[in-house]
Amino acid sequence: MQFGFGSEKDTTADPLIDPATTVLDFHARDYVTDVSFDPANLLGSDKLGISPANTKLRIAYRRNTVDTTNVSSGELNSVSDSIFQFENVTNLNSAHVNDVKESLEVSNDNPILGDVTLPTTDELKIRIYDTFASQNRAVTAQDYRSLSYKMPPNFGAVKRVNIYRDTDSFKRNLNMYVISEDANGKLETTNTTIKQNLKTWLDHSRMVNDTIDIFDAKIVNVGINFVVVGDLESSKYQIISDAISSLASSYFKKMEIGEPFFITDVYSNLNKVPGVVDTVNVVVTQRSGGLYSTTAFDLEEATSSDGRYISVPQNVIIEIKYPMDDIVGSVK
Repeated sequence: MQFGFGSEKDTTADPLIDPATTVLDFHARDYVTDVSFDPANLLGSDKLGISPANTKLRIAYRRNTVDTTNVSSGELNSVSDSIFQFENVTNLNSAHVNDVKESLEVSNDNPILGDVTLPTTDELKIRIYDTFASQNRAVTAQDYRSLSYKMPPNFGAVKRVNIYRDTDSFKRNLNMYVISEDANGKLETTNTTIKQNLKTWLDHSRMVNDTIDIFDAKIVNVGINFVVVGDLESSKYQIISDAISSLASSYFKKMEIGEPFFITDVYSNLNKVPGVVDTVNVVVTQRSGGLYSTTAFDLEEATSSDGRYISVPQNVIIEIKYPMDDIVGSVK
């Protein structure tokens, strides 16, 4: 909170900041200071605002106290504790009062987002390296991605981020595309609150000339149909089960926004499955409608001429939403 422009009085404290209070850890503190340190900024004053004097401030806020914050559409349908206020409740019929209380119903038409699954070991390695390079300022696109993942969890979180310069803008405008995930770990459109929090979070680190527009990334759900040649001494049913499990495990980690889908990786993965002699054919198909995304995407046009990969625009992310249903195979 900030109260007004500031005070007209002289500074009430030493205007010179002791660097030790920023770069050194002290015991018995109940808070953590910002670990970044700017040696060019060694002055401090009370000009950031003066709180009202002789005034009681009452701040009402809500917070979540559970670990799982994501809720799918329609799953929030019960009330654990409700608060009703009636005027002259003693003069009212108690049965009618209870009927009013019991008539309370809740439902969420839109999914509630804000939490994401923990990143994998490989993702952590990349993010730690990027965070070290960014130094709490955003200059490159990778800096913006790193700072987006560093947003405090109480403001929400995004699963994947991609950013590139808007070539149609005369200024240094940046287009950022984000995506979140639901309670089941499936990709879901990021809500407006999280995008606004992310924009505010990036404002303190972005370059002065940069302007950021945050958009929703488009989800394209795909499936995989494959045909393999099996070992004569192996069970066909076991080969199919192992092949589907292997592919499902490989695509459990969500892809990046704008990351191409390499069909050659599917061939390589299937050839390593025990009992598979060779992979004959792999076809990637789009899943749309119903529980899947309705994004229009031409897979045939996006597939390279040699059939090795599927190119993806900068604002699109590919997902195999239900691996055990979307991956189908047969054995010759």
